[in-house]
Amino acid sequence: HDMQTLPYRGLSSSVGASQPTRVSRRSCVVQCSLRNGEKSRLAEKEGPSTSDARDTWKRVGAGVAAAAAAITMAVNVQPAMSVSSEQLLFLEAWRAVDRAYVDKDFNGQSWFRVREQFLKKESMNSRAETYAAIRKLLATLDDPFTRLLEPGRLEALRRGTSGSVVGVGVEVSLNEAQGAASELVVVTPLPNGPADKAGVRPGDVIAAVGGVPTKGLSLYEASDLLQGQEGSEVVVSVRRGGKLQDFTLARQRVVVNPVSYGVCDSVAPSVGPGDASGKLGYIRVSTFSSKTVSAFQDALEDLKAKGAGDRIVLDMRNNGGGLFPAGVQLGRLLLAKGDIVLIADSGGVRDIYSADG
Repeated sequence: HDMQTLPYRGLSSSVGASQPTRVSRRSCVVQCSLRNGEKSRLAEKEGPSTSDARDTWKRVGAGVAAAAAAITMAVNVQPAMSVSSEQLLFLEAWRAVDRAYVDKDFNGQSWFRVREQFLKKESMNSRAETYAAIRKLLATLDDPFTRLLEPGRLEALRRGTSGSVVGVGVEVSLNEAQGAASELVVVTPLPNGPADKAGVRPGDVIAAVGGVPTKGLSLYEASDLLQGQEGSEVVVSVRRGGKLQDFTLARQRVVVNPVSYGVCDSVAPSVGPGDASGKLGYIRVSTFSSKTVSAFQDALEDLKAKGAGDRIVLDMRNNGGGLFPAGVQLGRLLLAKGDIVLIADSGGVRDIYSADG
């Protein structure tokens, strides 16, 4: 026999149940011959009768037949398929969730089985197909805050946190209680933006943008609908108190002012210790952008110069979030010492950001 290597797929007990992962054709046949030879020598030593000898040769024949059947089955096994570069990208996304996702129940499903099913059934012959497969994978978690951020959307997000954006001037979020089928909820309209001037208010539900229902959309898909060319118009359908109302909004470049502030006079001492003037500083932070920290520092210095730096009210209502480092830096401006942020994943606390004093 030649030494052709064959994939092992659990050969029958007549050729041994515990074999290496790959086994040669010769090793199967040789193993069976040794086993049957042992039986023949044992029968000769004990002096078997003619009927016993016939039974022995029947067993020998059965062993050889089983080996031949096992070899035939092994020959028909298809070689394992190689993993493509697109599948490797898919696996990278799968591992990211497997490593860091807090809910290790994965929405009541075996995460490893899900991986195998997707690799077998989902087409990943192009980058677009791979992205579609990853989005479908994440959708099985029914978690509106676990989404794929493609390079183009990442760039759009960076533009949005740089201080200006062309759109209708509204910050939106998702209703966590509704899961992946959530509609868009208005966090806040940007001051003097198209939505603010038209009467859109915090808490309004955006049911559709340009006739496209928002239910089930990611925040990035919603941003694609709300943003566009400067001067173009879009119809935003808003539900408030059970009533649906359409707003026709003209997109414009909205400059996001992350910090606004002022001085309040003659504030009662019960609000907090201060000087005899009774002045109090008020600072509102609407978003954490690349300009938030510098703007906040300017506001603090101006309030101190006006005698309102001892008592400060920090207004974070309707803050739409933004850049994580900006939030940490702002915290360090306000806290002398202590922890600012604890980041935890399924393995517990992973990172701690503190004020150094």
